[in-house]
Parts: sequence; C-alpha cells; structure tokens
Amino acid sequence: MSEPETTKHGSWDLAGFGKVAEAIPPEVYKQTTATVCKTFETLVAPITETTAGFGRLVRQTFDNWVEARKVIGTYTLQQAVARAKERVEKQGKTLLLPQHPKGFVRALEESSLETDLALHEMWVNLLASQMIDGDSHPRFVGILSQLGPAEAKLLSSLRPRPEDSRLTYFVGGSEAHFGMSLDWFSALDQPTQPWNLSVTLICQQSLAEISPLYHVPEDSVLLHLTPFGAAFMTVVNPPKV
Repeated sequence: MSEPETTKHGSWDLAGFGKVAEAIPPEVYKQTTATVCKTFETLVAPITETTAGFGRLVRQTFDNWVEARKVIGTYTLQQAVARAKERVEKQGKTLLLPQHPKGFVRALEESSLETDLALHEMWVNLLASQMIDGDSHPRFVGILSQLGPAEAKLLSSLRPRPEDSRLTYFVGGSEAHFGMSLDWFSALDQPTQPWNLSVTLICQQSLAEISPLYHVPEDSVLLHLTPFGAAFMTVVNPPKV
C-alpha cells in the first residue's frame, strides 16, 4: 500500500504536517537536505553578517530541527521574506533586521510546527512584519502560539470596534461575564452563534470584547475586536493590497 501524500513527499517524511505540507510546492520536495540548508543559510545571511550572536542562535535553532521541520521552516521563512520585500518595495523602503530577535526565533520555531494552513499563514505574516518598520509586538508571538484553528477563524470573522459605536450597534447582554449560555454576533446583519470556549479565550486574551450597549435582542451580545485585537489582526492577517 502506498503512503498517504501528506506522509511522504520524495525523501521527506512529513507525517502530521497536514494541509501545510500539501501547500508546499512539489519542487521543494525534490531538494536534498544540503539544498534546504543552503537556502536557509542564504535567507538568514543578512542577519548573520550584521548580528553574529543572533545569527548563530538562528542557525543553531535550525540545526536542531528534524529534517521535515527544516523543510517547513525554510519554506515559511522564504514566504515571509518575499512578503516583507514586496511590502517594503511598495513603500520605497528596505528590509530591516528582526525588530524583536527573541520573538523572531520563537515565531520561526512555532511556524515550523504549525499544521493548520490558516494559522501557518498568520505566522508567515507575523515573521514578515518583524522585518518591516511596522507595529509588530513581541506579545503577538505568545498570543498566536495559544490560538487554535477555531480561534483564528473566529477572529477573522470579527470587525473592529467602531469609533462611535452608538451610531452603529445596538445590542444586548451587557451583564454577561463570559457566560456560556449567551449567543453572540459580529454585526447586526450577521446571525447569532452560541457562546463557546473559543469566544471566552479570545476575550481573555484582550483580542475581543462585548459591546457595552443595551439589550437588543435579548440574551445576545455584540462581539468585536478590541483596539489591541485589531492591531494584532492587522499584523497576522493584513488586508490585501
């Protein structure tokens, strides 16, 4: 019996990497270990040349990975560098060294283990943001590492808090304290959904909040991104340009 496609690609055993493994272009799997390592070295060369200590840390981290993880990590970093270059070129700027070295290494480690495609895409954007003069923050790495696919999907469905919510939203359930019996919705034109653990988690992370307005309809609440949550999503899920 042949092995599942997500388990074996050429000489690379990628069992457990799910949709992320399927998304990697076939030509990547034709590379030898030496080629993958050389590609990674090229990507981190600017870091190594200017910050020797940090560069050695990045390379040592990579060397400690199993081969399949090296494929995922190198592919992720390639995507992040390409995305960062595209953005800075549009702005007439140049790439920067990672703004938060410790956070950059941790983000690279987490992204090389991510099996969910949507979350992996968020890690790529987070890595790219650290090479751009932007609003990336070290705390974002820890937050993203604690999110699962359900929380990522939920956050992507929410809208930022309006500047003057009195003109936009009229909702209920302001007495809810992360109660599991309430329904929630993200806008008046959206259906309500049952409160669940994912909603509680993103509220506890200060990414989303209940609108403090009054009861319409009964036993329902409006959920929207906090300003902090909106800043986080701008980094990990930036709008398409």
